Amino acid sequence: MEELQTRELGPEDYDLLLSLEQKQSMITLHRWLFMGFEKAFKPPDAYFTYAKVYCVFCEAEIVDRQTGTQFKQCDHNIHKACLEDIFRTKNECNLCNAKILLGYQKCLTIPKMAPNKVTKRKATID
Repeated sequence: MEELQTRELGPEDYDLLLSLEQKQSMITLHRWLFMGFEKAFKPPDAYFTYAKVYCVFCEAEIVDRQTGTQFKQCDHNIHKACLEDIFRTKNECNLCNAKILLGYQKCLTIPKMAPNKVTKRKATID
């Protein structure tokens, strides 16, 4: 771990960083968004009746419909495994740039605690 902090990271370090991330007990933001998306946005019934469905991220066919889902905003399809990768980089559909989760960026900028007398006083002291 110390070696990674002292040198430039390269593509060969990706697997090492993923394994370090998985060893931690915390859930990363993109993983948490992926788990919440899967529970909150079930694909419509029509998704299971389409003849062929392709993933907008990896462009492969989604053969088993249980391994994929559909975006609510734009009706494009994606593998559930690819959805986590999209949340690592952005919050947009690869095809049409529609927002996947509305309010995602706003949630990141909301402070965890509203300013009160103590925090206002601390800010004036600093």
